[in-house]
Amino acid sequence: MKRIAAVEKPSSPMAKFSQLFDELSSQLLERAEVIKGAFVGLLARENTFFLGPPGTAKTLLTTLLCKAFSAVYFEYLMDKFTKPEELFGSLDMAEWKRTNRYQRMTDGMLPQAHFVFIDEIWKGSSSINNTLLPIMNEHKFVNGGVAESPLFDEAMVAHQRGMTGDHGLEWKDGHLYVASPPSQFVHVIEVRTWKEVHRMKAPGFRVHGLAWAKEEGHVWIADTSFGVVSRHRLEDGRCYDAFRVADPVQVHGMTMKDDRLWYADDRGPIGFLSVSMVPDF
Repeated sequence: MKRIAAVEKPSSPMAKFSQLFDELSSQLLERAEVIKGAFVGLLARENTFFLGPPGTAKTLLTTLLCKAFSAVYFEYLMDKFTKPEELFGSLDMAEWKRTNRYQRMTDGMLPQAHFVFIDEIWKGSSSINNTLLPIMNEHKFVNGGVAESPLFDEAMVAHQRGMTGDHGLEWKDGHLYVASPPSQFVHVIEVRTWKEVHRMKAPGFRVHGLAWAKEEGHVWIADTSFGVVSRHRLEDGRCYDAFRVADPVQVHGMTMKDDRLWYADDRGPIGFLSVSMVPDF
């Protein structure tokens, strides 16, 4: 009879993580750096963003991590028609009738999970992303006017690289200005050499339309994830003005004419924003 040596259990947290890393690396080949990044996010209680084409084990890695810690797991694949109720829970009608309080039933939903994986996060509406932002950055979920602390230790979000390309495009003085959602930058390309000569980090998660502002060196930028159109100085990205565009409008292509910022929506309508209006706050 062959004798099998007993496997010694790791005695320290770091030893446990080392053992888990070896196990995951053996199952997910050529994904060591991605696994390390997920571990860093977990230890720091920060979020992890995966960017890559389909079939690169983004979902599988999150699932295996969740099983390793016997944690409550929430996963969702978003598209532009996803409603907030699908992530955060439906409205509690009984509570609303009793107290006139807008409160969600969160059992089994994102706020009650330890591990959260959101696929195609850039396809979410502005109402979803506005709710996700404090949850992910501040671990705060406002439910019925009360700030609750979600249970999750780490949110992992992903987007499929290559499913979208450059969007906004402008021309000036021999340069092309390209708004690129995959990189979330406005890239300045010298046409003569076709080389990038400058780049500006765009706000939000999904930059789209570009339009020149009347202010020298300033450009209007549309972000469809948060439903915001903002004016920035290209030199350093400083924001000087912003407009909130109500959901479900998603500003894509833009052009400026006589202080009106005309825009096209991917769902059909064409509208405009008056950039010379005075705020009422």
